[in-house]
Amino acid sequence: MNQHGTLHGIKHLKHICLLFMLVLTGCGFALQGSNQQSQLAIPALTLVTAQQEAPMVRLLREKLSAAGVDLQLTSAVSSADNLQLQLGAEEFDIRIVAVTSRAGAAQYELIGNISFAVTQADNTLSAPETVSAQRTYFEDIANIAGSAGEAELLRDEIREELANRIIRRLEVIIPR
Repeated sequence: MNQHGTLHGIKHLKHICLLFMLVLTGCGFALQGSNQQSQLAIPALTLVTAQQEAPMVRLLREKLSAAGVDLQLTSAVSSADNLQLQLGAEEFDIRIVAVTSRAGAAQYELIGNISFAVTQADNTLSAPETVSAQRTYFEDIANIAGSAGEAELLRDEIREELANRIIRRLEVIIPR
């Protein structure tokens, strides 16, 4: 094959790739975690939590604000007519999944969960429920600092998943 034929083939390949990407985005495909945040049909929301500076609360505040929600933050439930998301404390548990031949832990499961409820005035729109997410990681005995760093990254991933699950529940719970 000559050089002109090779260049022509590369042009075709580029066009096919471009067409493929357009079809994928046109059908709504998005990579997980690509942060394609849509606008929520929630004009205003009060986030009620005792831990206002916790990483999970900060993340949820960012996501809700990015979705166009006018967000207020408070530590006490009120009987006002506004929509309230009551958020509990995030909890993380570690469970041993696998052990080494020397009976030492080799693989762990990190489990994160958080409870929440949605109310408006004296009406409970969603009874308290708990959402959970988990990740598994291997502990490298030769690199304990790296394993601790990996566990912290996994905590951040779990928080991201929990926040997304809460927002998806809000989309279902809150009347339009």
